[in-house]
Amino acid sequence: MGEAELSIYARMDNLLKSTNDHVEKLANSFGYEKELSAQCTMVKEELSKLDITLAEKFKLSAVIVQL
Repeated sequence: MGEAELSIYARMDNLLKSTNDHVEKLANSFGYEKELSAQCTMVKEELSKLDITLAEKFKLSAVIVQL
């Protein structure tokens, strides 16, 4: 194998590693988004159980989001 062929293989290897890193980041983002959505649903359900006004629910939601 010549030097040019090794260089191509090295570049392809770097490209594949970079692509794998990007795919992993995307997968983690989707997982986080799904988890966040489930948590938001849970918060909404719990807030609906409280005997408070809609304005108070919004204020509580804002506080929870900041945590």
